[in-house]
Amino acid sequence: MKKLMLLINVLVFKTLVFSSCKEDISMSYQPVIPKDTVLIEKNITEKQAIEYGDELIKKQVAISKFEGEVYAHDSKLLIADGVGYCAYYGNDISAQEGVGGQSVRLAVFDIENPSNKKIYDVFKENEQYPTLKLEQNAPCYTPVLFLTKDKKVRILAKVYTGGWQQKYYYRDFDPISTTLTNPQICKIAIQGNSNLVDFDINNVRKHLSYILGPNYDLSTDFMYATSESLMANDSYYIGLTVGRFTVNWQTDEGTTLLMKTENAGQSFTVIGAPDGRKVNPKYCRQFVEGAFDFIDNSGKNMLLIGRNSLGNIMLSESNDGGYTFTTPYSLNDACGFNTLASKPILVKYNEGYLSIWNTTENVNNYNYRTTLEIRYGKDPSICSNPIKIKFRNQFGCHYPSLFRYKNNYYLTYTTDSRRFNRNSTGEIAFIKLPF
Repeated sequence: MKKLMLLINVLVFKTLVFSSCKEDISMSYQPVIPKDTVLIEKNITEKQAIEYGDELIKKQVAISKFEGEVYAHDSKLLIADGVGYCAYYGNDISAQEGVGGQSVRLAVFDIENPSNKKIYDVFKENEQYPTLKLEQNAPCYTPVLFLTKDKKVRILAKVYTGGWQQKYYYRDFDPISTTLTNPQICKIAIQGNSNLVDFDINNVRKHLSYILGPNYDLSTDFMYATSESLMANDSYYIGLTVGRFTVNWQTDEGTTLLMKTENAGQSFTVIGAPDGRKVNPKYCRQFVEGAFDFIDNSGKNMLLIGRNSLGNIMLSESNDGGYTFTTPYSLNDACGFNTLASKPILVKYNEGYLSIWNTTENVNNYNYRTTLEIRYGKDPSICSNPIKIKFRNQFGCHYPSLFRYKNNYYLTYTTDSRRFNRNSTGEIAFIKLPF
């Protein structure tokens, strides 16, 4: 009996010691990134910002198809009921953008376990639908996501119909049945009229002529809905990039056209755009891939940032709800930023502004859209808003999409970390941010 009691005492002692050691180990471990919102408000050194970025990249999860996919780019993120929906365009046969094989896809995944995913082809190159006949071997492009009132996920995408006509169509994804509706063409109201016309490049040009003058000379060969959708005043807003993009970036032209929808993308009222013709010629006549938010609750005062093909982040403002804008100017010059062309993000956060964009930095002797900075501050001119998180990934880190869900922020972006391909467009990564 004494031996039995002694054995029990020894086992209890060992259990207590082991438990105590485990507790000590957990107590002594301090995560690199603070787990509360103090990260945004506190002073952060650049070294800390890099440490935070390095720590987060370790946790990134690829949520694009990847298996068999050699290209994935331009993600848009939406989260509802704990489920993530990420639309992007991918290609199984070519690593080049805008060529045959490019389809718009929807990744559906559990945000707590992102590797648990399923990929759906929404607009597939060479696929023929009962309500849509696609141009053969034409790429599908630049998706936008909306959540409808009946909890469907609406995916808009640019497609090419007969004669290479650029048009925007949508399909609705039902999260319960996991089915997609037949494609329907989006409609737009232009030139101040209430009549709806097809959302195609020709009608978009008519509106540009309406707001910039009948003899406007801004080249608008293409259109891409590149911005995040913004919910404000019971309506969604998006920015439509319209312009010309060439090998010689200095000759590029274009602008970001603001559009408003009250029915989650079925139809839009086309509003206004910064006048790309007034941009200082040394930056090229371009203000594209705009990101925007309202400064206050008036529904009128808006801040808009965009980029040009030379890599500058540009800024413009509106005080009439997006009908007219100030002449865009370069934040590279005004603030001394060293930015590199990529779609930026701008979000009004508490009393300040959260912005994300690429900067030029040499990472392991590779220097191309490899560094993504998250800034926050109270300065609407952005200049004095310091870096909070700095992602550095030599295999790409660009074209971010940001979504707020239950007071948490989630990020997707283009990279190629698992392939180690310096084209940097092989997969879409997903990360939960620490604020």
